Amino acid sequence: PPDAAIDAARDALTGRSAHVYSADAGNESLRVPLSDDLRVSGQGDISPGELIITAGGNQAFMLALMTLVDPGDEVLLPAPYFVNHEMAVAAVGAVPKEVPITEARGFAACWEDLEPHISGRTRAVVICTPSNPTGAVVAGEEMTRVAHELAARDIVLIVDETYARFVYDAPFASVVTLPDWRANVVLVNTFSKSFG
Repeated sequence: PPDAAIDAARDALTGRSAHVYSADAGNESLRVPLSDDLRVSGQGDISPGELIITAGGNQAFMLALMTLVDPGDEVLLPAPYFVNHEMAVAAVGAVPKEVPITEARGFAACWEDLEPHISGRTRAVVICTPSNPTGAVVAGEEMTRVAHELAARDIVLIVDETYARFVYDAPFASVVTLPDWRANVVLVNTFSKSFG
């Protein structure tokens, strides 16, 4: 980490707030500026009350699953996928269901790929964009279609945008900039890649 981050961490440890429990959703002193940053940078208008701070993206993903998915529910994973997503789905007793994504479309998931795999047991779809491991980015108009189609079927869309700050060849549109995203979308993101 940069020296400034180490110095800030050292200084923070001398304050009382570092030695008491924080609110379950995370400190407001972080949620408020994070909300402001997302709005100012054009990444979405999310209120501090809609943000939950966790120990990392994997914990956030696991919390979303534990909250929204029951044992036996199916969770669609466009493949290739981040292996931790599959392990987390299995850990909560849900059924990971692989959805092959072809190289012909640059490994970017689309509704045509997902629709044939949806069943009465499908409770969630996980899309990692930019993708780990392929780097594929799901375009805003396609993400809008996927979110809309899933919402119409009462299926949750969990979007992992861990690598959003590493898109250099085109503007990246976060899922939370889409209209009506609050109907069925959970966004997972982390500081670990962009600020690590």
